Amino acid sequence: MHIMNPLKCSLCEYETDNEDILQAMRSHFSIAHADIEYTSAEKRMGPTLQAEVEKQLLEDLKNYNIYQEWLTIDWSNYCPEGHCTRFLGGELENWSYIDIIDNNGSFVGEGWIDFIHDGDEDPLWVFWLYLSIWEGDNAVHVKNEWGIPLHIWGKLSEKTKKLCTASGQCDSKWHDVPLAKELEK
Repeated sequence: MHIMNPLKCSLCEYETDNEDILQAMRSHFSIAHADIEYTSAEKRMGPTLQAEVEKQLLEDLKNYNIYQEWLTIDWSNYCPEGHCTRFLGGELENWSYIDIIDNNGSFVGEGWIDFIHDGDEDPLWVFWLYLSIWEGDNAVHVKNEWGIPLHIWGKLSEKTKKLCTASGQCDSKWHDVPLAKELEK
C-alpha cells in the first residue's frame, strides 16, 4: 500500500500515516534499536538458532516454487519488527528486509520473516510473512498477504492452533488470521 505523505521512523525507516503508531513504535523500540545497531541478527540468534531458522526459510521457499540450489540468507539489512522469542540459546524476532542471495552473490529476493513458537519445549515454525522475488528488474510479490501460510497452518498441532486463537497467549498475535478465526467457530 502506498502511503500519501508518510511519516518515517528515523530508527528503522518504517513508514506510516498514523502519528500515534509512529510515536508508540519510537518509544517501544528505541532501546531495542539502540542495541541492534551494535548487535547483528546472527549474534542475536547464535549459530544453532540461525542454522535452524535458515533451514526453515530456505525450505519454505519451495512452497513458492523457488527451487534454486545454493541460496543463502543475508541478515545484514534486517529491521526489527517486535515479535520475539528465545529458542536454542538465541533470540529470534520477526525481521523485515531479509535478503535471499544465490551462490554468485546475486540478489534473488527479499522478505519479512515471522514465526510461531509457544515456548521452549514446543517446535519453532519460521516462515516468510511477505516475500518478493526479483525477475530481472521486476519484483514479483509471491507472498503479500499478512498471516500464517496455509502450508504452515497444516503442520501445527491442535494445541498450537488453539494458542494462536486465544488472546493473551504466547502467539496470540495471530488471533485475527482467517485460519485462526475459522478454528474458533
